[in-house]
Amino acid sequence: MKSTTYEIHLNCPPRWQHCEPLWRWEPPPFKDFDLWYVGAGKGWLEFEGQQQQIGKNQCFVLRPGTRLLGTQDEAQRLSVFYVHFDWLQSPPFTFPSGVINLRDWGHFEDMSHRAERDYARGDALGKVQSTSWVRQMLLHLMAEQTQPPPSVADAALQEIITKMRQTPSDWQTVPDLAAQIHLSPSQFTRRFYSATGMSPRHFQIRTRLERARQLLEESEMTLQHIAFALGYQDHYFFARQYKQWMNETPGKTRRKARK
Repeated sequence: MKSTTYEIHLNCPPRWQHCEPLWRWEPPPFKDFDLWYVGAGKGWLEFEGQQQQIGKNQCFVLRPGTRLLGTQDEAQRLSVFYVHFDWLQSPPFTFPSGVINLRDWGHFEDMSHRAERDYARGDALGKVQSTSWVRQMLLHLMAEQTQPPPSVADAALQEIITKMRQTPSDWQTVPDLAAQIHLSPSQFTRRFYSATGMSPRHFQIRTRLERARQLLEESEMTLQHIAFALGYQDHYFFARQYKQWMNETPGKTRRKARK
């Protein structure tokens, strides 16, 4: 299967611009794509025979050939981010022709400022970094357009899963985990299995032992130290569980890594 890299080329420096009084935007038809994001203010864009009111945290991906007219509310002048670019292969996703309302706008806006600053450095690395940020902004938009927003419970569940991965030594019972997001243990277990493909207990064991394998391969910590650091009270039990789940002893994992 042909891989998709979503590579782009920037045709101008990414810029933030506070629009001047009496600003009026009426460019010739675009020769390339334009990523256009409103960070503040209020205005209107008229294109494809329709006028759309625009405001904070709204975004457009304008295609080649687009003709438009942009104006603003003089009492709430626009502050916008823009960058012209080309896909280095056929566009992998057709963005809506109209406004895109961002859900996770904080991360998106942070990437836009990084894209502007890195390009402004003027060196080759800065341009590569800037291109990468703009590419990530486009991927961010694709994800928001193709993936439904998570429910409050699902978002909270993902936070718990992330914490479990980050601190595998922090063992908690299912009732304790469920109580954190106001679900019953059975509801929590069903949602958890749907998100990870494992029960909470098996996920905790797997996450803990995967961390143990990394420590065996990449540190000089003793077997006892690793077991206690990951919350095991008995390093013999840890060794037995490790062999059961990882299909080899901790010692064999370490010897293989040393070779």
